[in-house]
Amino acid sequence: MLPVNEFLGTHRYELRGVIGRGGMGVVYKAYDRERDTFVALKTIREIDPSSLYHFKNEFRSLAELVHPNLLPLYELVSDGEHWFFTMELAEDAVDFYTHVRAIKSADAIATEEFDGKLSVESSDPTRRQDNATSPDVTHRMNMTSAASEDTQEGHDDTQSGHENDSDDTFNCDAPVETPAPRLAPLSADVYDRLRASMRQLVDGVCALHDAGKLHRDLKPANVFVRSTGRVVLLDFGLVAELANEPSPESNEPSSLKAAHESSAPSHQSISGRITGTAKYMAPEQAAAGRLTTSTDWYAVGVMLFQAITGQLPFDGPRNAVLRDKQTRDAPAPSEIMQGVPEDLDSLCVDLLQRDPKNRPSGIEIAARLAPENPPTAVAAEISGPIELPFVGRADHLNGLDDAFKRTQQGSTTVVRVHGRSGAGKSALVQHFLERIQLAPDTVVLAGRCYEQESVPYKAVDSLVDALARYLMQLPEEEVVTWLPESIAALARIFPVLQRVDAVARADTRTAEIPDLRELRRRAFGALGQLLREIGQRCDLVLSIDDLQWGDVDSANLLAELLQPVDAPKMLVVLSYRSEYIVSSPCLIALDEQANPMMQQSVMPVEELTATETRSLAEELLRDASPTMRASIDWIVEESHGSPLFVYELVTYVSAGGDLGSDASELNLDDVLWDRIKGLPEPSRKLLEVISVAGQPTPICDAHRAAGSDLPLIKALRDLRGGRLIRSTGPRLIDQVETFHDRIRESVVLHLPSLERKNCHASLAESLRQSDNADTETIAVHLHKSDQYEEAAKFYAAAADESARALAFDRAANLYRLSLTTHAPKGETACALYTKYGDTLANAGRPHPSASQYLIAAELTDGLPRIDLERKAAYQLCAGGHLDEGREVLDRVLKRVGMQLPNSQKKALSLLLWRRLKLRLRGTRFDAESAITAAQRAKINVTWSASAGMGTKNIVVSPAFQTLNLLLSLKSGDQFSIARALCWEATYTAHDGIGAMRYSRKLIDEAAEIAAQLELPYINAMVELAEGACGFLTGRWRTGSTRCDRAISILKDRCTGTSWEIGQAATYMLWCMSWEGRFGEMSERSSEILEDVLDRGDLTTAANLHSYMTPLSHLTDGDVGAARESLAESLSKWSRKEYNIQNMTALMGGASVHLYAGEYDSAHARMVNEWGELKRSLILQAQICSVVLPELRVRSALGSYVHLRQDPSLLQDAKKYLRKMERKHIPYSVAMAAPLRASVSYIDGDRSRALSQLREGIELLERQDMNLFAAASRFRYGQLLGPGNGEAHQAEAIEWMNSVGIRDPLAMITAYTPAFPKI
Repeated sequence: MLPVNEFLGTHRYELRGVIGRGGMGVVYKAYDRERDTFVALKTIREIDPSSLYHFKNEFRSLAELVHPNLLPLYELVSDGEHWFFTMELAEDAVDFYTHVRAIKSADAIATEEFDGKLSVESSDPTRRQDNATSPDVTHRMNMTSAASEDTQEGHDDTQSGHENDSDDTFNCDAPVETPAPRLAPLSADVYDRLRASMRQLVDGVCALHDAGKLHRDLKPANVFVRSTGRVVLLDFGLVAELANEPSPESNEPSSLKAAHESSAPSHQSISGRITGTAKYMAPEQAAAGRLTTSTDWYAVGVMLFQAITGQLPFDGPRNAVLRDKQTRDAPAPSEIMQGVPEDLDSLCVDLLQRDPKNRPSGIEIAARLAPENPPTAVAAEISGPIELPFVGRADHLNGLDDAFKRTQQGSTTVVRVHGRSGAGKSALVQHFLERIQLAPDTVVLAGRCYEQESVPYKAVDSLVDALARYLMQLPEEEVVTWLPESIAALARIFPVLQRVDAVARADTRTAEIPDLRELRRRAFGALGQLLREIGQRCDLVLSIDDLQWGDVDSANLLAELLQPVDAPKMLVVLSYRSEYIVSSPCLIALDEQANPMMQQSVMPVEELTATETRSLAEELLRDASPTMRASIDWIVEESHGSPLFVYELVTYVSAGGDLGSDASELNLDDVLWDRIKGLPEPSRKLLEVISVAGQPTPICDAHRAAGSDLPLIKALRDLRGGRLIRSTGPRLIDQVETFHDRIRESVVLHLPSLERKNCHASLAESLRQSDNADTETIAVHLHKSDQYEEAAKFYAAAADESARALAFDRAANLYRLSLTTHAPKGETACALYTKYGDTLANAGRPHPSASQYLIAAELTDGLPRIDLERKAAYQLCAGGHLDEGREVLDRVLKRVGMQLPNSQKKALSLLLWRRLKLRLRGTRFDAESAITAAQRAKINVTWSASAGMGTKNIVVSPAFQTLNLLLSLKSGDQFSIARALCWEATYTAHDGIGAMRYSRKLIDEAAEIAAQLELPYINAMVELAEGACGFLTGRWRTGSTRCDRAISILKDRCTGTSWEIGQAATYMLWCMSWEGRFGEMSERSSEILEDVLDRGDLTTAANLHSYMTPLSHLTDGDVGAARESLAESLSKWSRKEYNIQNMTALMGGASVHLYAGEYDSAHARMVNEWGELKRSLILQAQICSVVLPELRVRSALGSYVHLRQDPSLLQDAKKYLRKMERKHIPYSVAMAAPLRASVSYIDGDRSRALSQLREGIELLERQDMNLFAAASRFRYGQLLGPGNGEAHQAEAIEWMNSVGIRDPLAMITAYTPAFPKI
């Protein structure tokens, strides 16, 4: 046993006096500063396992029960040293006996007033005795609990060494000699008080029994009566659970045994010890036997006997009392007292029967006390918060069990449970989770989302809360080993994770990444990795309820987690309402992103069957009167299988609801509203506010909105007891919501419009006074109360918050609401439309983003307008809307005195002229000169023109790039100069290896500036320029490595660089394809494609879709998928001019045709588009002048050898082969070698073909063109023939397998088609 220091109160609770003392604790009068009210506060004096168990049991036994005759308990608290709970303060109360007998001494002082802080002496029980307070009063105010049977110390009345204790006796309990004459009769007033108090006492005990509990220590000291006459039971330290125990001889299933009379609910002491107060306990309790509800009724009989006679039926030494109860019948009150009413006398005799079976039930006792007002047993049972019985759904549970087993075997499985509101889907999932969460090594993380909850990622927010709670329970040293590198990024999105010590101490650098999209990607990845760590060690189950209220950002996160390649081993249970499948943005987005490779099942939850519905109704009405049970058929018919409807109809019937002739017209809203109308006005008002709130709301905010003078505690208990609300706890900061959405909907439906608006207005005002209120929630309530201007301001503020939290879709929607709720004007409107555009751009929606920029541009003028139109042009071009982009870009250029060239020849002339000016001028600049706003505008416009047309028009883009460099050099702005130098070097490298010396010079100059500026963006541009030049000059390894570095810098340390990332990714993947790193290229291509689509970069997406993706599908041997990718690649692309995307689609299409053996189609496509290639000047780029002829030669030779030996085909092949060879470029010469060998083989010169193949292999390997080399090696071995060639062929096949090529022979045929069929 551990003594504790004196309890002096807490910051919240200020002690104001002592109400009562006992051996185990002290009850204080305390002021609750948070709720501005007085409460009774009970502490535990000494902490040991037994006393602490009793103390907590005393609170938990009643904390959730609601009944006017049970003392309301509020909150259980432990501060690490002290334990206490708070309850209703009843300063005007006296014990049962004192009230009935109207003893005047009941007015004795019951509270000691403090003069300052408590001292050790003031809490000393011996000092309490010394004060002028009678032993009678001391006993009456003792609210401490006794010990239970499972402790080393029993109740003081049942253990030796306590013979002199008086805690369980009144002065009137002292041994008396029965006088020969009977005592004088009591007055009629006493009997009136006795009947009224007894009826309430019986109601309270019935409520306790209906909740499945026995009190086991009923006596006058534990039953108080307030000045209003209200009786309340208290001191629940010995409360025990009643259980349905089967009879020993029964062989029926346990589900049926509970129905037998022989298996009525009972309780058996584990240790067999005697508990309770000896003089009030029943004979079976005194014998440590099995206890039933009759045990408590015996104690009630003793109290009735004592109230009438002033004596106890059995008195004397403890052991004698216990023995007499086993061997003697109790006397009748009439034997001692004259004038005892016959009904009370007989009731007392029946209650004191030794055989518990002969004692009356609670319903019978209540009926005998007040025949004119018969009790309703069901009302007491259903009024408590007892969980709705779960019936049926066997097939659903089996399906969930099967899914869980697949998870245990290592799979990731998704089960989507849906049904209409009230169908029982939530109960089904909860029942399943309760079954599995007790299994070894099982971790269940459950969450829920709410219709109007205003947090980013609201569908998974509470799930992450559960994850944080789980991690907080584990040793920190274990959690540390699980944390992913980017945990800080995840904690930035979900700050609750910082409650986990290991997370709070983690490296925060990833949370500081400025590119918001990259930060979000890292955060998503970190969550997936963390769940994978848990899933590897445990059977992990995630559950999200009411997913229909989720947002698109949540859907994106869930879709990312459920990618089959990297998905954690877990079972994911998603439940939602069926009626929202086609309208919920979250569900729609989740369906659109669903991966067909993921194991997923859909589980509709339909209505209960008639049999299941009847079982539920019968269970709820099992103790009801025959009249009520007669309504079961009607309930089954009218509920239509809805569990919630069954419950509400049962409640309606139990409360005496009139079915009448219109019962067939009743619906759930009518039944709910009928019950709600009967609430006390303050309780109904609070429910209206909670319903209109539409989401979990802090109790203090709901209270303030409903009216601060509203009796909060009583209203909350009314609503909780009626299953109308639920909350996360008893504190004012805890959140409250309606118990079910249909309750909320019913209340809102029946509220007049004006009252709804008033509730919204009150909530808005209340939340604005709160420090932690959600901005969007305030905006919604302002909006719905017609305060449009204020609502618009809060929507905008909420949008800003969501944008900072990287929830871009949500932010965009909020900006839209702000703009449409109240039309802003002037600069405010311009700023909002600009933010709206920025957010849409970040959300990867370039076309809508451009629209908002253009609207904002119309609201301003001068340089700001130019900049907004520039942004719009860039977004349109990046999004693939080239024609619209060109129109806007042309308009912007004209504003700064420029224009787009109207033809490729004009563009080429401009390019050559500007490059000549640059060469003559040089790259010198004055870093000290100040850049003007006009100069800045022109630099930005020309940069956007170059970037917007980049990778689309091979001449227009470099023309503007050179102009951008000239303008930058003139301004002296080093940032703009360094950026322009890098891109000038890249575009110059298109001219080929001969131009590389000048490109090298430009890159070196940019690197010097980068070293001075120390800006990550410029460093990335230098890396990108190195990588792009590597690709353009045939240095594939250098190109891929440097571009990869650029991507890392741009994602990790920069923001707003979608275009630059797309450029770097494109060059990198092209390099990897020429190197033959097909497996790695396929993986990276898929990852990059997803990223650029997410960013809205349709330009890069088109590049990848038209060549890299088809090539990846060919690597997997899937020709059909490659064709589909090509068909989609240019479906939304401009057709007005031939550009880079058309070229990549040509290359991708020809490659697919060659792989499929469709050589004629490949060649025809090359020939048909060759004129467009020439007119677009694409063939002016050196690398294009090599790779495109190479494809043309391959297709012509394949068609000639395998389809038709048309001399024109061979002539065409030889023509373009000579063009390749005349380039004298290392990679061109290397690629030409196996083609020349093919011509030699066609000409019948096998020896020459072998020599050329051998030379080609060497040249190709020197250029890191490994796929071309492997294909050539296989053909070399093929021509060598058996005995010498097998090793070469095996080596080629082995290499292709190593890089992930599924069908090496098909790939060899595609790259070297002019040799014999394999």
